[in-house]
Amino acid sequence: MLGEANYYSNYHVGYRSTRKTTFKKFIFWAAALIIVSLIALFILNLFIPSNSKSLSIISPLAENVNFEVVSVNTEPRENQQLTAIVAESVKGKNGTYAVAVLNLKTGEEYYLNKHRVFDSASLYKLWIMGYAYKKIENGLLDKNLLISDSIENLNRIFNIASESAEKNIGGISLTVKNALDQMISRSDNYSALLLSSKLGLSNVKIYLNEYGLSNSNIGTKDSNPTTTVYDTFQFLYKLYYGELANQEYTDEMLSILKKQVINQKLPKYLPDSLDISHKTGELGKFSHDAGIVYANNGPYIIVVLSETNSKNNADETIANISQEVYNYFEK
Repeated sequence: MLGEANYYSNYHVGYRSTRKTTFKKFIFWAAALIIVSLIALFILNLFIPSNSKSLSIISPLAENVNFEVVSVNTEPRENQQLTAIVAESVKGKNGTYAVAVLNLKTGEEYYLNKHRVFDSASLYKLWIMGYAYKKIENGLLDKNLLISDSIENLNRIFNIASESAEKNIGGISLTVKNALDQMISRSDNYSALLLSSKLGLSNVKIYLNEYGLSNSNIGTKDSNPTTTVYDTFQFLYKLYYGELANQEYTDEMLSILKKQVINQKLPKYLPDSLDISHKTGELGKFSHDAGIVYANNGPYIIVVLSETNSKNNADETIANISQEVYNYFEK
């Protein structure tokens, strides 16, 4: 039998040995757990990138994107069937045409001569309407305000020679509302001049820049207003989506455009019952029509600008393009 001294001596030796073994096991399993955790994190990182890692990939791309190039509005991504429709419609026709089409329901689109500059003819009256309604909405212009001027003074202000003027004597007196109606629905030139004189062409120029219509120009005493098919399309797009005015005045502008009485172009071969908010333009060799067609299968914007030696032929070509585009969307 061991003595007490030997017993305690052997006990402490065994105790120390047991403690060492337990400690080694703890270190081993702790190390193994750490290694397994690191491996798991590495594998997860391969398949589920962190937010910071994602941002480092996306941000440089976003900083360098040219939105004009990647936009859905670029010509290389256009609808091939619309391309064929327009190509066939203008085939063999003299002159130059520019076309913009966008189906507001399906997103299908087409552009021809997207940024080519044309004399705007009476399409500039869209800008006068837009700016007038902006002032009306902001409380800076009363629709019931009576504005008046003499024909002689308007001809002088806008540098219209007597031999080319529609009128040379008399005067014009209209409320802002009536002037807007006649300027758009009948394309009345003196209603437009009266409003332009009241609003100021320099302010309309600022309005164009404010809404990104940078390829359009209101003109001067010595130069005609100019625009592109894309700028005209953009105006109608912004109008339709309420970007130019609140809902009340957006609806008013679209309603005025529906009252257009010059209908030998875009509406010519479309159903009589169809609503179309549109504005025409004619000046010399330029003939245009731009509108929103409220078709059964969904609304679409169509703008056709032309520069030809025959207004009648241009009008017929515009009507044919409109008919074929309508048939395509309604099939």
